[in-house]
Amino acid sequence: MIDTAVPMIDTAIPMIDTAVPMIDTAVPVIDTAVPMIDTAVPMIDTAVSMIDTAVPMIDTAVPMIDTAVSMIDTAVPNTHNLAKNNNRQKNKHQDLANEICAMWKQNAAKLIPIVISSTGVIPKSLLHSLERLNLHPNTYIQMQESVILGTYSTARNFLNYKSDHQHNPVDY
Repeated sequence: MIDTAVPMIDTAIPMIDTAVPMIDTAVPVIDTAVPMIDTAVPMIDTAVSMIDTAVPMIDTAVPMIDTAVSMIDTAVPNTHNLAKNNNRQKNKHQDLANEICAMWKQNAAKLIPIVISSTGVIPKSLLHSLERLNLHPNTYIQMQESVILGTYSTARNFLNYKSDHQHNPVDY
């Protein structure tokens, strides 16, 4: 047994000697990153609460002065579903628009889609939608920041959950 263990130890020592300088280099980087993360967490929590209220499909009707209604529909799909979701939104609300026009005695109902992917990718139609709502053209930048922070927070929470709930394998 000792004859087998000695060569293994001789092999492990150079590996340990190589790992120690790498660890010594990583520690200052980690020490710098921790305060930055601690500072970012409250900002991320604020962004997450804002996103939590905006992520579900929100169908809001806003009466306009010229007897028309604008319906604002927001969505935050994955990037690969962005185009499909944008097209689906345009067709999805026609029955609701007709019902609102009849119930509120309006001449027309316009759908204004607000779509941004969970990674911050925006369709070309978003700029037109912001313009129709009389919002500043650079509003999409703030939207991208909020969505990216929310996605980051979700990923961070998931990774923390996974590391907190890891089980050690059992040797049989």
